[in-house]
Amino acid sequence: MTTIKGTPKVISASAKEVFDFLADFRNFNELLPEQVTNWRTSGDECSFTIKGMADITLKITKAEPNKLITYSATGKPPFPFSLDFPLEVVSEKETQTSAIFNGELNMMLEMLAKTPLQNFCNIVTEKLQKHFAK
Repeated sequence: MTTIKGTPKVISASAKEVFDFLADFRNFNELLPEQVTNWRTSGDECSFTIKGMADITLKITKAEPNKLITYSATGKPPFPFSLDFPLEVVSEKETQTSAIFNGELNMMLEMLAKTPLQNFCNIVTEKLQKHFAK
């Protein structure tokens, strides 16, 4: 199992606000990098294409209110993976989180994908931070 952690960021919102935002896939598109196309969502599932790479479908598979939300790849992903967002209360109006990728990558794929996946995790968390900085 390969684990890649994004840089933790402090979000200017309560854990409930961050959890509610992440639990609604209509919001997730706002956090994705510009290489993402063909965005679609329906309830607790979304799908999109990463240009030049793969079609991805994600489903919320774990939701601990105000503590953790996990998106897992479904359908036919290039490899099994999940994306976790652990939520840590900093104060009443601040929450720390990071995007954490967990995937079953072979050594070759891990070498090729590690930097892009690290960048992806960082972009998602940075965009989440900017969303609540408004």
